[in-house]
Amino acid sequence: MKKITKGTSKKDRCSGDRQHNKSWQDVAGSIEVLMVSRDPHFEQEGSRKRANYLPELARELICFFYEQLKGDEHIEHEILCAYLKYILIDYVEHGYSLDQAFGLEQSKCDSNVKDTTERDIQIAAKVAFLRKACGYTYEVAVEMVAEEYSLSETTIRTQVRKYSDFGHLPPSVLKDVFE
Repeated sequence: MKKITKGTSKKDRCSGDRQHNKSWQDVAGSIEVLMVSRDPHFEQEGSRKRANYLPELARELICFFYEQLKGDEHIEHEILCAYLKYILIDYVEHGYSLDQAFGLEQSKCDSNVKDTTERDIQIAAKVAFLRKACGYTYEVAVEMVAEEYSLSETTIRTQVRKYSDFGHLPPSVLKDVFE
């Protein structure tokens, strides 16, 4: 199969891939493979890479539905809805791009990764507090917080940049955030 790149025209994306020989049972099976691969505990054999990145299968399904709709051929609405359900869930609820939700592009995050937002906010607030209330320099505050949280100074700096607005808050508010 031809690899699709951003420069590939719409006409070339499905040309030569006429999927009319595929049965609806085959399509349903392909969709089931994509749905199972979305389980965060499912990994490709011999790999740590998430299996929800199956671009050739995803492309085949897209082209199949395109050809069916383009030719005004019979569509199994139940199968199409099952396919779209998981795409829409990934896009709306999980924040995937449409390419990621359709399985054309690898998602950059693993759903097994722990959400560190609360910790990151506390880190940024603590650095801002140490600077404002205690008079520490940025470098010393970063070093102290890195040691306290057992994280690298680079990680601390990243969170401080991400939540840079905390530098404008009064120390009493900052203290409430990390305590």
